[in-house]
Formats: sequence, structure tokens, C-alpha cells
Amino acid sequence: MKKSCFLFFVFICSSIWGQFAAFNLKGLTDISVRISDEQNILTTVQKDKLISDIKLKLLSAGVKISSKEKSILMFNVSYVKSTLEDPRILTQVFLIERVKVLREKELVPSAAITFTESKFFTAQFNSVQNSVIDSFTDELFVHFLDNYLKDKEDGNLFSQHENTNGLISDLTNIASLAQVYFRKPTTLGGGANSFIGFEIPKQLKVSSNGTYTIAEKTSESITFIGIGNELGKDRLNRIRVTMVIGMNSIISTTVNN
Repeated sequence: MKKSCFLFFVFICSSIWGQFAAFNLKGLTDISVRISDEQNILTTVQKDKLISDIKLKLLSAGVKISSKEKSILMFNVSYVKSTLEDPRILTQVFLIERVKVLREKELVPSAAITFTESKFFTAQFNSVQNSVIDSFTDELFVHFLDNYLKDKEDGNLFSQHENTNGLISDLTNIASLAQVYFRKPTTLGGGANSFIGFEIPKQLKVSSNGTYTIAEKTSESITFIGIGNELGKDRLNRIRVTMVIGMNSIISTTVNN
């Protein structure tokens, strides 16, 4: 009863307000798929096939399918009153997410519509079902998937940028220690104009940004490599920053992502 009342409320709000403000979808990890067709415009077989096709497309996009109702991708179809001879149809796709909102210093369970798209169209009686399915699969769901993939990619790019900056910052700090070591006499634990004896302090070998190693040491230069926590643009290999240090400056910094 609670579920049906909730969905009824969602449909009414969608009809009144038309469009909801879209949220960023990059954090979306799992979805359950539902169809609301109270007028039985589609057959049971058609609904089952539609849900199956949508699930396959979601899986291929990296979204897990869940039986829980934390995030519901809802497909709604209904006839709309019209003076036209052919039937007027409304199709809608929206994402309903269970959330918690702060009310009087307490988190209260609630729900939010984080994506919505709708279409009104007229179809001939003998093609209503095919027109509804095409509207869902070729238009509304495509718009949802495009938004999801764009938000996800934007989120990946941001994370990659942040991780790269973090690696460079950590390597710069390590580089400054190496240069201090280079200039110190051996009697004070330094290298006396050589990087050969320098080692990365144990507490700096791993940070929240990644891990750091020495690739090469000579008396005049030292090469550090930082391997990040984020995957690079190929989504296969982690971000890698190589920094070559001289006695007075950073000679080069190379980013592979």
C-alpha cells in the first residue's frame, strides 16, 4: 500500500511540475527496473522483454541490477484524454532514489526524483504498443543512459585530475627532501653532492594519493615514480607520474594516464 501511494504521488508530481531538476548520476551503482502500466497498454510478454532489454543495456554500461528498491528506474505509460481520433499517449522515464534528508537535526528517510524525461505523442491504434516500446528504448532510456555516462565520465575526469595533482604534490615534497640530502655533508647524514644514498622515508612511500618508488639514482639526478589510486583514461592502468630531480630543480615531470 505504501509503495503504490508513493508511486501515485510521484506520477502526480511529474504531471504537475513537468520537469524535475536533474541530479548528477555519477554515483549511481545499482538499479531496479519497474514498469507502471495501469491501463494495460502493453502485454505481459512485452513488459518482460522491455525490462530484460533495459537490464542488459544497464549492465553493459556498468550499472548493477538490484532487486532492492533503493534506486528505481521507472517506466510509466498511460493514455491521455484527447479530442483527436487516434490515441494520445504519455511515456515517462524517471529515476526514484531513496535518500535521507536533514529535518530538525535528524536524518529522515525520503525519496527524490534524480532524473526525469517524458514524451507525448499520437499513434495509430494498430501501432500503439510498438510506438510505446520505441519511445522507451530509442528515446527516453537513451537520454537517461547518455546523462548517466556523461556524469560518470565527468566524475572520472575530475577524480583523475585530483589524483594527478595529489601525486605531483607528494613527489614534489619527496623531491625537496632528496635535494636537502644532496646538499648535506656525509657527516650530517647527507649525500655530499650525490643522490645515490637517498631513500624515500618509510612514512612517505604510501599516501592517500598513491605509492612512491625510486626508479633510478645517479650522483647528479634521481627519478621518482608515483602510482595513483585512480585508473587513467584507458580505465585499465593506474595514473603514473614520473619526476626527475636535479641538484637544484625538478628536471621533468611526466604524466601517463
